[in-house]
Amino acid sequence: MLDRIPRLLLVWPLLLLGCSSAAPSPATIVILAGQESDAFTRAPVPDHLTIDAVGIDGTSKQIARVAWPVDSFDIGDLDKSQTAAIAASLEDSADRPLLRGQTLYYSLATLYGHDVPVFVGRVGEFSRPPGALPIARSGGALGIISSQFLVVAGGSATLDANGSAVPASTISAYDLGAWNVVSASLQLPRSPTAMPIVLGEYALLIDETGATWFDFATHDQAEATAPAGVSFADVSGGQVVFGDDGSAYVVGATRSSAASDVVLRVRTDLTLEAEHLNTPRKGASATWLSGHGLVVAGGAASGAGIEVLSQDASAFSNLAFPSDATSGAGAAGIDADRIVLVGGLNPADSSPSSTRLVDVSCTSTCAAAQLDASPPLPVVNAAVYAVDTHAVLLVGDEQQADASSRTAAFLLEGIDSTPSITEVALREPRQGALSVPLMGNTVGVLGGYSADGTPVRSLEVFVRQ
Repeated sequence: MLDRIPRLLLVWPLLLLGCSSAAPSPATIVILAGQESDAFTRAPVPDHLTIDAVGIDGTSKQIARVAWPVDSFDIGDLDKSQTAAIAASLEDSADRPLLRGQTLYYSLATLYGHDVPVFVGRVGEFSRPPGALPIARSGGALGIISSQFLVVAGGSATLDANGSAVPASTISAYDLGAWNVVSASLQLPRSPTAMPIVLGEYALLIDETGATWFDFATHDQAEATAPAGVSFADVSGGQVVFGDDGSAYVVGATRSSAASDVVLRVRTDLTLEAEHLNTPRKGASATWLSGHGLVVAGGAASGAGIEVLSQDASAFSNLAFPSDATSGAGAAGIDADRIVLVGGLNPADSSPSSTRLVDVSCTSTCAAAQLDASPPLPVVNAAVYAVDTHAVLLVGDEQQADASSRTAAFLLEGIDSTPSITEVALREPRQGALSVPLMGNTVGVLGGYSADGTPVRSLEVFVRQ
């Protein structure tokens, strides 16, 4: 049995509602090790378990600490009016985390009588939660529905659980609340190359020929009309970036297939707006930096190296950075004013680009700071995720000497001290996989195929200490 599932009873205080004197059924935390059979037993072994309630503002309150292993215990009084995530940490005798995990955010009062699974993985590693995705695919587009369901569609080489070909528009879904696959099958009206989802429900399915609105709650659909002067082909295959107000931005300039200056803004009222970069780009990096807006970097041998679109602006502003032709790098914000650029290639000779820090508050004669983190990474289609203070995880396609590629992950640490880059091995080597940020500063990698063509159907989750 791959899952060891201790059940931790949350004995909640009595709800004095009406004249009822019966105590409500307790909620039950279920600690999941997923598919890693030695998660709890390999050295160093856990000494104790801590349970925290993590508020939406990030504040954490320890609500239990017990010796490990344990079956059940009284977790004590909790604020039933609070919305929080339940975080579990299995630690050694010196309080160093060995395994960690976190749930979605819940109204704690709604948990009575329910199992609350918490998947935990060894820190600094990838681990596989339960379940196998029913549809294997290479590439594709993904999104999260209702903050809980990870949905993937599109891509190529789509096979069902029996190995039979199915339309690429057939979705796979994974429930991040239950930590298991969703068995229901659904075929979308398009096979999307980009799939921005707003309000946790409404998806804009984009491909080269057009776009369709799809409501994941009702399955209603309607053809979308592109803003004047642009077509959906201008952003097909572009990276989706979310702003602070919930708007989604589909950045055509991030794709490697063709240069584009079009950014499609999908607002939460479902209106579509086209914004234009000052310089068309190909293989650019894009990220959102709170207080600044959408930051687009590289991808062009001319023009400004960085452009920014603030949340309320209708035009991009050039920043005073020299042009940067780097293609395929990833970007992530690390503090209020800075982003880090990792991976990418120089189109002139396909040499890997250096890792760089960019201060987007710079106003004149700006230059990216080179990080002494070696070696430079020959990774394209890169995505970068902040996983800790001044630490990011890069996931992308590492180019091999034989011109093939593999999905690879690298941890960049010590950004403001002594930078270092270390590969984090996937449990199942694969190529053509996708990645996605998950709760608790974790990162998921899913899909793809092994080098011999075998489908890889697992979700892997990177857990930072």
